[in-house]
Amino acid sequence: MTDTPPQKIPLVALHGLIKKTRATPDEDLAMARKRQKELER
Repeated sequence: MTDTPPQKIPLVALHGLIKKTRATPDEDLAMARKRQKELER
């Protein structure tokens, strides 16, 4: 087995929030999805 380096995949922070519960608010998810679509264009 050959040791191949892992692929470098960029991490893009679409939205930052401080979580106080396990659930993510719908408005925060919507904002992150909107920004993701803008970046994919």
